[in-house]
Amino acid sequence: MARVRTSWKAGLLVLAMAAPPAESATSCYGSYRLQQQLDLQMQFSDQRKFRRITVERIVHVRELGGSGMAMSRDQALFAVWSQEGEKSDPGSSSLPPFLARVNRSSGRLLEIGLADETPERLEAALSLFDLFQYVGKPGRYRYRNANGEYTATLKRLKDGWLERVNAGYAETAGKIGTEVLQSRILLRSGNPGDCFFREARGEEVVRARLGKQTRVRTRSELELTLDRSAALARDHWFFALDSDIRRWPGARPKAQLDPGQREQRLAALKQALLESAGDDRGFLRQLRSAQDLWPLLSEMLSGQG
Repeated sequence: MARVRTSWKAGLLVLAMAAPPAESATSCYGSYRLQQQLDLQMQFSDQRKFRRITVERIVHVRELGGSGMAMSRDQALFAVWSQEGEKSDPGSSSLPPFLARVNRSSGRLLEIGLADETPERLEAALSLFDLFQYVGKPGRYRYRNANGEYTATLKRLKDGWLERVNAGYAETAGKIGTEVLQSRILLRSGNPGDCFFREARGEEVVRARLGKQTRVRTRSELELTLDRSAALARDHWFFALDSDIRRWPGARPKAQLDPGQREQRLAALKQALLESAGDDRGFLRQLRSAQDLWPLLSEMLSGQG
């Protein structure tokens, strides 16, 4: 499993909007139609480039039972899978199903897990599940998305609508200098059996600094609607997924190392950890990249006393 991390690329692909995890004893399921238009403007020195990206997806979300990922009573575990729609731009990357662990009280995303993880897939999963970070109680909350940690304010409006505003990223949100110019999104609550909201729509404008000479500005509009006509049949493989991600489709078996490979990789990992000892993110990144070596590393350290 991977804890949430920062990345500008993923954070701007999908806006942050969601609703409170259902707390019923029965596992919930919802199918949502996401339509989004993203205008991306990049300036590098004296050159400017503009691109419009259209996204359409059907997003399936299902709460899982059991005690996977060492969950406490105040946590919920969800399986998420997104299908690309007909209106998405050609070449849109597909995202395999993933696990998301959430704090029920705050709606905060705690962990993301993929059966076959790559940096690109992890960023896409973080971006997508940012849609579902939300809690129904008005107030100020600290959430995290692919841009980093930010403050969200929630306010109740008339006719059952709620307003969510991204009040800005923390100073530690990254070295890229992300600035939220506008972020106002409305949502309408759904039924507990649907897991999350019934409807959401909004707009966000973000500006980011990627270096001394590179600036990026994005404007994104979205509509996200519960669509029961897109629901999967109950015999679909999505309903067979459980909290053990090793049994999921596409899961990669752990590679078997011969003694020579074992020693070489352990030595390389130890050196990488030593070199990143003063960099917390770098240290964790090195550990995550070699999860198959964790048992061997533990044995080695124990043997050294």
